Amino acid sequence: MATQTFMKIAAAALIFPAACLLHPAVLFAQAQIETQELVFPQMAVGGGWESELTIVAQGAVDSTGTIAFYGPNGGALTVSVDGSMQVTSISYTLPYRSSRTYKLTSDTFARGWILVSNNDPTNKGSINGILTYRFKQGGVLKSQVGVLPSRAISKAHFPYDNTNGNKTAFALAMYSNFGGVLFSRYDEAGHLLESKNLFFDPFNQQALYVDQLFQNSVNTRGFIMINSAVSFNILALSDNANNYSSTAVLPAVFERELNIVFTEVTTYHLRLVREGNILYGVAERVVPGMTHGVSGSIIELANGQKSLQLTIYTTTTDGGTGLSLTLMARVNNDALLTVSGKAYGLFDNSTAPLTGTFSFSPPVGAQF
Repeated sequence: MATQTFMKIAAAALIFPAACLLHPAVLFAQAQIETQELVFPQMAVGGGWESELTIVAQGAVDSTGTIAFYGPNGGALTVSVDGSMQVTSISYTLPYRSSRTYKLTSDTFARGWILVSNNDPTNKGSINGILTYRFKQGGVLKSQVGVLPSRAISKAHFPYDNTNGNKTAFALAMYSNFGGVLFSRYDEAGHLLESKNLFFDPFNQQALYVDQLFQNSVNTRGFIMINSAVSFNILALSDNANNYSSTAVLPAVFERELNIVFTEVTTYHLRLVREGNILYGVAERVVPGMTHGVSGSIIELANGQKSLQLTIYTTTTDGGTGLSLTLMARVNNDALLTVSGKAYGLFDNSTAPLTGTFSFSPPVGAQF
């Protein structure tokens, strides 16, 4: 966003206030585990900025919920909706197969982030949306960028370009979690240059230019690796003389060497992307060389442990029979470094299922 949006901060400002354990937003989030939510990690209004939020009801039933606006410190943010209401949140109801756009403005500059919750148990359809930023100088439109909701991730890369007048910025919102986030700067050849750890309380947000976080990144290009024990939502933008454009935050690829044992060992190269509790990617069978789709999830059990399930859609070695491989294991954390558990195979021609074991671990050189 603009320099005023990704405002320069002193080093002391990187120290966030302590979390309020009774923050109403945290209690609200805990009640919404089974609902659908959209997170936009950055919004800007006033000072030449306006934002438009469009929600589309894509489901088979109506959708009813809440749109909440938060400031960087997790407190409620006041904005004007459609030129009249000064609010910190609004309720919405969308008939299925409909859409609604809200124009967000302010008389003074303000920034923060947006949480859209589809939280009515009787009207819980499927929603999606887009947030459009507009920046004007002297009433003349200078830049317009539309961004999709940010999915929850815990590890990622994003390239930055601080050359030729360009500056890369990012906004990170820590929705309902708290913890440290490690930022590591690399040059284009992959050499680690420097690292910083920032701490986020629940519902806190921080928006920075890369050269604010890493002053030595001025007039350089490279990429930032982000590593966190908890999930967050993030957006990256490029700014060149108040001309703004979106850039990419790339969810981490988890590379693992997988061995499945039934009557014999079959080896795969796993390449998985994780967004929230969902994993997806490909499994490449070493012999013969074939690539297959993988999907799965991590769920938290009542005892605090976690359970991993992955499904590989493959075929028998000769390719004549479809085979669905399901891998299940208890895991202690989300890093998924070394995992072992039970393996099951189900053929598409209803022959007897297979039972066995599996294990995987990262290959040498894996970044996550």
